Amino acid sequence: MNPHGMNTRIERFFHYMMWRFLSVLFLTALPCTVKAQTDSILVQVRTRAMGLSYSYTTTVTPAGAGSGHTVSGGISLDFDGTSRLANVNSVAVSGKAGTNEGCRFTIDRSLHQFRNVVFGNSDVKNNGLSSVGDGYQFTFDSIPFVLDSQSGIITTLGHYSGFISAWAQYSEKHANGMEQGGWSYQGYLGDSISIQVIPIPSASVIRQVVSILGISNDGPDLLRVSFPETQSPKTFLIINVLGQAMKTMPIPIGETSLQVSVFSFPRGCYFARLDNQLLKFMRE
Repeated sequence: MNPHGMNTRIERFFHYMMWRFLSVLFLTALPCTVKAQTDSILVQVRTRAMGLSYSYTTTVTPAGAGSGHTVSGGISLDFDGTSRLANVNSVAVSGKAGTNEGCRFTIDRSLHQFRNVVFGNSDVKNNGLSSVGDGYQFTFDSIPFVLDSQSGIITTLGHYSGFISAWAQYSEKHANGMEQGGWSYQGYLGDSISIQVIPIPSASVIRQVVSILGISNDGPDLLRVSFPETQSPKTFLIINVLGQAMKTMPIPIGETSLQVSVFSFPRGCYFARLDNQLLKFMRE
């Protein structure tokens, strides 16, 4: 037996075990990169104030029971709604409080389009003796959007043509009959539409992501946000604890910091977001 060969085998075994031990130790010590996931989205939908005027003359039945009158009014196509929803492709957003306004659409991420965008509203007042109301449904087959690959924000802003169906009606009981009248319109109209879909990270991911952002005071009600030099245009976002977007700012290529005014922010906790990086800060 060659004692030198035995020593060589022992040395090789020892080196192998040391390599395994150091490999496990090294891999365990490596920082873990967590890709941000989203469990909800913030949807903001707005249209330009636009109106349809109508006028119609009522009639009274049976004939001879009385005379009708002229009813005039208008339909306002002025939608403004914001909702936080589950992260799904079918979206429904309510309009201003106290109205029946609503907007629904689907998100086609493969074609980069909002599909079957429908705005609707109906308002009917009935006191038992008379009923007066109007409403509309404004439909767009598709509206193209732009997807920011860094932040995941989907945005559209432009003037688009859609099909509208609008109506108005009036009825009132008379001692000897019923007074009724109505108006309707169908056709294509154009409107300015703004839709923004913002992904909101889940709370668990907010705790896990190690941020490379830095925040410092830059004066009264001003923050200085620092980050690695941007290699492409990006979008900076501040959200509150409810997931609502408080501020959105574009960042051009080559920037390493950004000054942000928080003058209008109520006191509380907020999150600064750039790509999948998040940083919690307090507004005192």
